[in-house]
Amino acid sequence: MLTIQVEQLGNELSEPGANSIDLAVAANVIRAMPDSTNEHSAEIKREWLPYIEARLAAITDRTPRS
Repeated sequence: MLTIQVEQLGNELSEPGANSIDLAVAANVIRAMPDSTNEHSAEIKREWLPYIEARLAAITDRTPRS
């Protein structure tokens, strides 16, 4: 998944990763993955969903409100 790669690279370079729209789409896709598809899918869901949700929450919390 490209969003995960962008997040990994951003983390390595101490730069911002994916934008909020990409993070939200990635979170929805990962949430929709069946738990029993295969080990790789389960690993992505287990390791990346909490990270992506936390990043999305952090971005959303910094967004100015009108």
